Amino acid sequence: KDEPPGPEVPKYVCAPCSNCKGQIRDILDYYGAKEKSGIYYGGLVELVVNAMVDLKEPFIDFSLM
Repeated sequence: KDEPPGPEVPKYVCAPCSNCKGQIRDILDYYGAKEKSGIYYGGLVELVVNAMVDLKEPFIDFSLM
């Protein structure tokens, strides 16, 4: 059987807008999902900015998650 990845594997939930991002933050905090499952959240804007080639250092550093 396949097992879901544990908390040592970072997972990223992308919210399309700031209202969604706030709701996702509240849900993850309420259930302690970051600590239990390694789930992080952010917005679509952060991912777009992170993908820009002229950025000196990444906005989101996935290695720190």
